[in-house]
Amino acid sequence: MSIFTGLSSMIVPTIAGTLTMKVGIDLTLLLEGLLGVIAFALIYLLQFSTNFLDPWGPKNWKF
Repeated sequence: MSIFTGLSSMIVPTIAGTLTMKVGIDLTLLLEGLLGVIAFALIYLLQFSTNFLDPWGPKNWKF
């Protein structure tokens, strides 16, 4: 957990600084704000594909 937090707290400001220099502050804030929305959508899609699209997934295992 601390490695993930440490890396994300180092990477996100670096990307934000680079984007700000290239495209401007307004677009940078929009893109950084959308990261949470994108993460939420990807988590939902991963759960959907794991639970509903995989016929041999853990839900259907019988011991």
